[in-house]
Amino acid sequence: MKVKNREPNGASLPQLETVPDKWGKVSGQRLLEILFPDEASRPTLRFLRSLQARRLIPFYKIGRLVYFDVAEAQEALNDRMRVNARWEADA
Repeated sequence: MKVKNREPNGASLPQLETVPDKWGKVSGQRLLEILFPDEASRPTLRFLRSLQARRLIPFYKIGRLVYFDVAEAQEALNDRMRVNARWEADA
């Protein structure tokens, strides 16, 4: 999925690419490692679990085991956590 961003003058900003679907289903810790490669800026597993509890991020539950699809999780984060700039909200 490519997201097209536009500046107020109509110029195109760099497009955001999604993570390729080569990962399959992964654990919560692995999901954070894939989506946030820089350890210093990576959210905690507790934060991920709070998103899961509030149903803000899709997950698969098999018994007690919880798995995430990387592409679905990234799409949910892009849709629900992105804050638009003021000029984007006006358009």
